Amino acid sequence: MADLQGHAVNIESGNGSRSLFPGYYPLEHERRRDAFQQGLVSLDTNALLDLYRFTPRARLEFIAALTVIKDRLFLTHQAALEFHRNRLKVVDDRSRGVISEGKEVANSIGAAVPKVREFARRYQIEDNLRDDLITRMEELAKVTESTLREASEYDVRRESVRLGTDPILKDFDQLFDHRIGNPLSPADHKAALAEATRRRDNRIPPGYMDKKGGDTDRQAGDYLVWLQLLIEAKKHDRPLLFICNEEKEDWIYKHSGETVGPRPELVLEFQEQVGTYFHMVNVTGFLLNAKSLLGTTVSDTTLSEAQAFSPVRKVSIRYGVGMGVDMADMPTSDIEKMESALNQLATELRQNGVVPEVAKPLRGTGARGRTAYSLEVDEGIRASLQITSEVDDDREVFRILVFKIHSRPQKLRGTR
Repeated sequence: MADLQGHAVNIESGNGSRSLFPGYYPLEHERRRDAFQQGLVSLDTNALLDLYRFTPRARLEFIAALTVIKDRLFLTHQAALEFHRNRLKVVDDRSRGVISEGKEVANSIGAAVPKVREFARRYQIEDNLRDDLITRMEELAKVTESTLREASEYDVRRESVRLGTDPILKDFDQLFDHRIGNPLSPADHKAALAEATRRRDNRIPPGYMDKKGGDTDRQAGDYLVWLQLLIEAKKHDRPLLFICNEEKEDWIYKHSGETVGPRPELVLEFQEQVGTYFHMVNVTGFLLNAKSLLGTTVSDTTLSEAQAFSPVRKVSIRYGVGMGVDMADMPTSDIEKMESALNQLATELRQNGVVPEVAKPLRGTGARGRTAYSLEVDEGIRASLQITSEVDDDREVFRILVFKIHSRPQKLRGTR
């Protein structure tokens, strides 16, 4: 066997893979533990606003977990500003959601009425029995809607939020007393806005998914949070625990729809700028680890609530005329079948974490879309769909448009 000793090559400037590409390696347990137990801790705006989404018990548990680490909390000026700007909006969104989704449940009960009428006609059910059943269904729909609305009320009143006298704001003030960073100087702020624009134009995270147009400061919000985190973290020889509910691709690295972790570019930038490391978790992850690493009490119901507060994606489902198809030419029974199928699509989307808005039938041609689908409405009837998406503030909005309805020739005139 050949003697290979003494032939090693010394790479003077060589590095290990973990030091060059830290964002592609998961943090070891010891580092995650140290981030929770010793690190500087900060929150993004959406995580803070969960305080207004939680029920009272869950809110108390979240605040208790943050109180344990109060002496290590830091909040960027930008996150605090956005928190104050959006408090009332979150309360209003919750109220509107309760009303709209309650109506949606009630409407699903009412949607069965035509089927009952058709069933009664086909199988010769007496009119008085049919009418009695329909009356009961309509009453059930009303009771269901009102009961859901009453059950969804919680202890935060809109007026107190508007006036700044709500209990959540008092808890916020106590948690972050003397722990909110200063704003950037005018010169630094101007430079930061220019850098945010450069990064957005070159798709450098974070912030390039923020809505374009409008107020320049708001477009730069994510980058301002990141910059202020870097500035503060440089003052402390500690890791950073960042509690962040972001799911957009300019913060989160995903593969085939699965969340892997924070964007590797952010992990590397933090390491190069600060000299330590940062660990990013959402509110659910923070609460889950708070039980084992901080010794706080977190119930399963609180974890379930936190999981339900993932950033909401809205879907606007539009269906109507396109490419020569006129709904006036379609029999009522076929329109009902089409609407039923589209509502079923909305239900499936909701089950996958997408909240739909079902619009009224519209006339007109469809817009160009990114993705095309074909939906089975009924035997011999299909709807062609196009889906477009855009980022609107902190939500990804999908618009689904039925741009063509395929039907049997004798049932639908005017098709091409």
